[in-house]
Amino acid sequence: QFPVSVYVKENGFLGIVGYNSETDDLLITSKSSPTSDFSEYLRNNLYSIYGEQTMKNIKDYIKANDVSFVFECCDMEHDPHIIEYPKTKVVLLDVIKNLLTLS
Repeated sequence: QFPVSVYVKENGFLGIVGYNSETDDLLITSKSSPTSDFSEYLRNNLYSIYGEQTMKNIKDYIKANDVSFVFECCDMEHDPHIIEYPKTKVVLLDVIKNLLTLS
């Protein structure tokens, strides 16, 4: 059913970045766990690529708008795939409103 969205599928692993109100910090998760190795790879890549200030801005936006950011993480060191990229990158796929019901 229209409208339809189309995306290029990057060749990495999925990561989700939300807000943890208990710690006033970003909740960065992948592979079903915020404590997995992949979550740590995502966290390190995000901060390395975007820097502290941009990550603070992302946190402020997530907190103010009650959303989560969805990324594809193409980590050439820890998780190489069939498609090889010149360097590690993270690609923002979408910003999703946090809801308890599907709409």
